[in-house]
Amino acid sequence: HRDLHSFPTRRSSDLFVVAALAVFSAYSIGGLFFALGPELSARVFDSGNHLVTGSSLFLLAGVGAVAQLAYGRRAAWLGAAVGSVALALGVALIVLAAAEDSAAALVLGSVVGGAGFGLSFLGSLRALSAQIPPAHRASVMSAYFLVAYAALSIPAVVAGFAVEPLGLASTFELLGSVVAALALVVAVQAWRSRPRRVS
Repeated sequence: HRDLHSFPTRRSSDLFVVAALAVFSAYSIGGLFFALGPELSARVFDSGNHLVTGSSLFLLAGVGAVAQLAYGRRAAWLGAAVGSVALALGVALIVLAAAEDSAAALVLGSVVGGAGFGLSFLGSLRALSAQIPPAHRASVMSAYFLVAYAALSIPAVVAGFAVEPLGLASTFELLGSVVAALALVVAVQAWRSRPRRVS
């Protein structure tokens, strides 16, 4: 029978593309935060304390883990769809925080974006793993995590080069827009792949 926790209407190659986009958008916000999150936190909280400057990273990762535990074994497509929407919303709030020096927007964006990060990653991973034939599991999962680690590193490097000429707010706006757009594409594709009720 078909696993209702998967994207049952997708061919394997299409499923991998959706899963890769999901993990790329999710991990990209992590890469951006690792590169510039402490600087943004220091500015909006007007503090050089390392606990304060690392707070946004802690929220992003911590809420992501809690969201995954709370979501449990619900449908993978739903986690990917809802998580991607939350990720896009969280990124938008973080961009607002950078533009307006808003601590409230940064905290809220870190929480919402963290939940989206966790659910989008979990949903895409479970959907993909449910459909991989055992003989191809190692190669497909290796490719999936290669995309994930590229998403951590590439945005961090790009942000590092971009922040000096563009400034912190414009860098977050530029990269955040790309991440949010990818997340919304994933949300649409995940929603379209939901199991249809048979009448």
